[in-house]
Amino acid sequence: MNIEYNKQKTNFRKTCRNEIKLKAQKLLSGDTVDIDLGKRDGYPGDIKVKIKESDETEFWSDYDSTDLTRFPARIKGCATALKDLDMYGKYRIQHEDGLLQVTKI
Repeated sequence: MNIEYNKQKTNFRKTCRNEIKLKAQKLLSGDTVDIDLGKRDGYPGDIKVKIKESDETEFWSDYDSTDLTRFPARIKGCATALKDLDMYGKYRIQHEDGLLQVTKI
C-alpha cells in the first residue's frame, strides 16, 4: 500500500532525520539503527517500506489495513526523513513504546 509522505515538518521527522544522518554509515552497512523518540506513545508497528527516488509524494509499505488513519505516525515520519536524506531503497521500520528501529533490507 502506498502512503503519502509527511507534508509538515514534525518533531518526529526532525528527530529521525538528525539521528539517521548521524548513523547513516551504520544503517547503510546493514546494521539496525535505534532512534529514541522520547515519547512513550503512538501506534506500534513493524513495517517494510520502499523509498523511491522517482516518487516525491508517497512511499510503498507492506501495511495491510483499510484504515490509513491507523498507519503509525512515527514510522511515517521516519520514512519521510529517509526521503529527505535521499536514502532510497527498502527498509524495515519498527516502533514500540517510543523506540524506532530502522534496518536497510
